[in-house]
Amino acid sequence: VPYGMQAHRPVVNKHVAVTQERAEKFVSRLYWQDVNLHGQLYDTVKHNVGSPYLQLEVYQPPEGARVPYSYIAEHAKWKTVEKDASYGPSWATYWFKAQITVPKEWEGKEVHFLWDSGCEAAIWENGVMQQGLTGGDGVDRRAEYILTRTAGKEEQFNFLIEMACNGMFGLGSGGMIMSPDPSRYFTIKLASIAVFNRDAWDLMWDFVIVSDMGKYMSDETPRGAQAMWAANQMVNTCYPRDHATYPAAREIAAKFLSSKNGESVHRISAVGHCHIDTAWLWPYAETRRKCGRSFATALRYMDMPEYSDYKFVASQAVQHEWVKQDYPLLFARMQEMSAKGRFLPVGGTWVEMDCNIPSGESFVRQFLLGQRFFKKEYGEYSNVFWLPDTFGYSAQLPQIVKAAGIRFFLTQKLSWNLYNKFPHSTFIWEGIDGSQVLAHFPPADTYNAQCSVEEMVKSLKNFKDKDRTNVSLLLFGHGDGGGGPQMEMLERLKRFKDVDGMPRVEFESPYDFFVKAEKDKGNLLTWIGELYFELHNGTYTSQARSKAGNRYGEVLLHDLEFLYSLVASIKNDWSVYPYEAILSLWKLLLLNQFHDVIPGSSIGLVYEDAERYYAYIKNEGERLRETALSLLAEHQPASSDSGEKESETSRATSIIAVNTIDCARSEVVELPISPAQAVQVGYNHHPLGVVTTPPLGYQVESVSSQSAPASGDAVTAYEAEEPSTGKSGKHYILENKFVKAVFGVTGHLYSLWDKQAQREVIDITAQTPANNFIKLDDVPFFWDAWDTFIYSYQKTHQLYHNAAVQVLEKGPLRAMLLVTVSLDSQGKNNIVQRISLNALSPRLDFDTEVEWHENRRFLKVEFPLNIRASRATYEIQFGHATRPTHSNTSWDMAQFEVCGHKWADLYEYDYGVALLNDCKYGYSCQDNVLRLSLLRSPKEPDPQCDMGHHRFLYALYPHQGTLQQAGVIQQGMRLNAPLLVRPSHHQQQQQQHGPVFSVSHESVVIDTVKKAEDSNDIIVRLYEAFGGRRTVMFKTSLPIKSTTICDGLEHPLPGNHPSSNNASYDATHGVALAFTPFHILTLKLQF
Repeated sequence: VPYGMQAHRPVVNKHVAVTQERAEKFVSRLYWQDVNLHGQLYDTVKHNVGSPYLQLEVYQPPEGARVPYSYIAEHAKWKTVEKDASYGPSWATYWFKAQITVPKEWEGKEVHFLWDSGCEAAIWENGVMQQGLTGGDGVDRRAEYILTRTAGKEEQFNFLIEMACNGMFGLGSGGMIMSPDPSRYFTIKLASIAVFNRDAWDLMWDFVIVSDMGKYMSDETPRGAQAMWAANQMVNTCYPRDHATYPAAREIAAKFLSSKNGESVHRISAVGHCHIDTAWLWPYAETRRKCGRSFATALRYMDMPEYSDYKFVASQAVQHEWVKQDYPLLFARMQEMSAKGRFLPVGGTWVEMDCNIPSGESFVRQFLLGQRFFKKEYGEYSNVFWLPDTFGYSAQLPQIVKAAGIRFFLTQKLSWNLYNKFPHSTFIWEGIDGSQVLAHFPPADTYNAQCSVEEMVKSLKNFKDKDRTNVSLLLFGHGDGGGGPQMEMLERLKRFKDVDGMPRVEFESPYDFFVKAEKDKGNLLTWIGELYFELHNGTYTSQARSKAGNRYGEVLLHDLEFLYSLVASIKNDWSVYPYEAILSLWKLLLLNQFHDVIPGSSIGLVYEDAERYYAYIKNEGERLRETALSLLAEHQPASSDSGEKESETSRATSIIAVNTIDCARSEVVELPISPAQAVQVGYNHHPLGVVTTPPLGYQVESVSSQSAPASGDAVTAYEAEEPSTGKSGKHYILENKFVKAVFGVTGHLYSLWDKQAQREVIDITAQTPANNFIKLDDVPFFWDAWDTFIYSYQKTHQLYHNAAVQVLEKGPLRAMLLVTVSLDSQGKNNIVQRISLNALSPRLDFDTEVEWHENRRFLKVEFPLNIRASRATYEIQFGHATRPTHSNTSWDMAQFEVCGHKWADLYEYDYGVALLNDCKYGYSCQDNVLRLSLLRSPKEPDPQCDMGHHRFLYALYPHQGTLQQAGVIQQGMRLNAPLLVRPSHHQQQQQQHGPVFSVSHESVVIDTVKKAEDSNDIIVRLYEAFGGRRTVMFKTSLPIKSTTICDGLEHPLPGNHPSSNNASYDATHGVALAFTPFHILTLKLQF
């Protein structure tokens, strides 16, 4: 019987599992490569380093630094690679120079260079990065680099390899999300040239598709059974070492795959994707190289004729900017392929930001900077908001997305929900103002699809809206650490174009997909409000310093833009406005809002970078702010000796108090100069006084005008017995005309009596008092820095090992207690609080310092309130949202920890209590107990997360009426944006300037004042804060001529837009602006 032939092939019994296993081994990368098809991809003859055909030299830059190609070209001193050499340590960089001569017997053949150093690498030719390489044994391994499809006789190749001593997912010590091993070394496991067998490659992917259809389609369906039969026949027909048998095996596959689908089949739009975390398990600097490697690979595959319809998306404008800076020739190729509709910028934002923590204005700036970059560099704006991997989505996003010129939204993260399965795949998402965007969650439940049959089947089965639309999107390519699509994925997709039993697949841009889906918009269901993610809610608290830096930076940049807009307008000189300097600070702030940085889920190296950026924002921002305040002061008449070093505070007799927020203020402040006789000197030796300012304006007054309040208006602190608390012994009391606060010897708040409402604020029947610190056991399932679970409340740890209270200030302007608490018996974890009440407000402030050295513990402070409410209200971006205080359903229970910004409010009819803060984002409210999350102590991926010293401020604000009527929104603004009080040399006893900008009703808030991006006009951003409808009059004291309502990109709205109202400005009455609930309006003021 001739080789490869049998006289008789018996028909074997049916055994599906055995046949499937046989098929898997036929193409396995791990088993039987000496006899299976995978082992035939390369000829057995290979030439390794040291042979006459492959020479390799190495150079390490000083200290293993990441250096550009130009540095290597000029400074590299090459050395011969030593056998079995190791390269490291972690994060180091090495460069290799490869010199290749193709053996003459390989003439006319396809030749590949193969490289595996167990880490990331990139090929450079002629000064241009060509392709990334990924070492190791994972599915993301990319070891091949095609030198030539048809080798010339003894053809030569010379190129460089840049090797990064880190894996695709960093250098976790013992696991992916573990903290990095700082001493990892790598060896070159593979460096050779070989002849590639493209016939074996093509047959292998035919076989994989057929056999996987047999595996993942039910064998109860004819098509699934036929697939397994065909795969088995291919194994029987093909003898891997005999390439002459390949055509017959391919004929079997071709016949099976030629059966087409019907017209009603589900359609999948596939697009290559490379989700690159801007920082995560690696620092920002390594991400810059990941972008180069990933984008270069995508472009290289686009140049291959067999992938002529391949399309690839890339989000995050900052990553494009990095490539432009670091790899300008590569960026030019990106622009070229973008113009051809194949390399597709998407997203519209500066980074793929966290969507819980950034402010509303930060959201607007993410789109403003992102969209402007894409328009400038690629000629068009992004048309899809692309955010596949973030930890929940604010209910205000639809409006901000639409204002950026985008009407489509893509994510998939809610497929990770712990408790409840999200009910839609394609749906209408409606924000708190009523704005709507078309949203899609790819039913494969991944943004890193491998293009397998299994994923195609899942996409069909898991698609939740089959009755309403018949299209979905597939995002394929390795992500998180970059890499992107492999040729294997593209081969699979080529075979899925129209195969009976599978969805019909085509390469298509996300925009084209959404346009098709939009045709069925009338059939789709609507989800109203936030997209709450039922996991990773520990990220509202982890890495407290970064969150404090974010809040401070947002407020500081807000103040800078207002101050310089004011100064430039007054002086009629826009050259004083430091546009580029402020823009650079915004870019750093927005960068740190990436969805693995500000949430607290990155390695320690990332937070070293982040805190350095926050420090720069603070230092440079404060310098710019002082310059602006000086310029503002220069505009005022000065005393007669003003020409002689007016900046010396010793000569100043007046103060200038600048109010950068949209509410009038009368507050107790620390004065920068001492009056002849101070009303009160604080514990820190600063004199105290009262200043009154208009909204968005300033006041100049003499310090000699300060006077003590009347006795009935003063605040006091004293010690006394207080039987009403039910606690015997000494109590410490802070009291003014609004409230009486009673504290125990541990700093607990036992009673807060509202004198005006004549009611108790604290639930004095509760098991624990208010201002009670609790330390929870905080051990999640896996995602340490990310997750906290409701069971943590079942296991708490003892606090208050030692505590002491003393009166620090007795009034009459401010009264203060000093509380010290030891949180453990060793004294390693301590709290120091300065609890204060001033004469002008019922607000009780808790200035808190914590020394924190814990292991997987969660620190919260709780307030049991004398309020009954089924829902609590939390500030979010440009508005507020309510969440349940109960666990009636699994959807309610899942929100045991939620995100809020400057305040949370618990309210019953005609009375409520707000909990304010200056840098925290995590809240929980169960029944009547309102808690603020303070610090965590996860150990992975950063063992130092939240360790050390912290300072923050929270406050309790009882109020009559609704939160809107009581000014809770304004209280949050005041707490976070203190008055800017500086010495002044003005002659006036008192002079008020402002409001420079105003609206006729407090329900509309002027949030932002800034210079326009492309002109010397002023942009004013306002929003309706109460949740109602209102037409207000907007006025300014500046000499403007007209106003134009714009979108978030500062483009005038079209005349037929409902909000369009472009008109001449009436200096007497202003301009009328109509608002619907939580509406954001951007107004351009033209001089």
